[in-house]
Amino acid sequence: MVVFLRGVGGDGYREVLRARVGGEGLAEAERESAYFFADELPAVGAWTFGPAEAARVAAPALLLCGAESRPWFRENVAILAEMLPDARAETLPGLDHLAPLTHPAALASAIGEFVSGLDPRQRSRRRKAATARVRQATG
Repeated sequence: MVVFLRGVGGDGYREVLRARVGGEGLAEAERESAYFFADELPAVGAWTFGPAEAARVAAPALLLCGAESRPWFRENVAILAEMLPDARAETLPGLDHLAPLTHPAALASAIGEFVSGLDPRQRSRRRKAATARVRQATG
């Protein structure tokens, strides 16, 4: 399952995991990554999330992606940002998919800025607009 972890975390994933969670944590991550193929991948394949489902998401969404993440992460963020009615997508320079381990403060800062910028009155208007979109999409 090393291929999976390398695909998600990049070539240096082992060093990052060893530094953050130790040798035992790295070994466990490598063992447990088989779970993705056995359980998660089939579930994702059976899951449907399209424009109609996205229109029902009333909450503002923050989509973060590291500039150094694999291209498919950035592509999926862009697709999801287009689908969600109130999404903000940000690319974090110099970070990759392991940013929660390598740069937690940068992630916390981006999330904090997003959350602190939410106005309760805007949330109410967003919910009403999302409800109207759902009614329109479902006829």
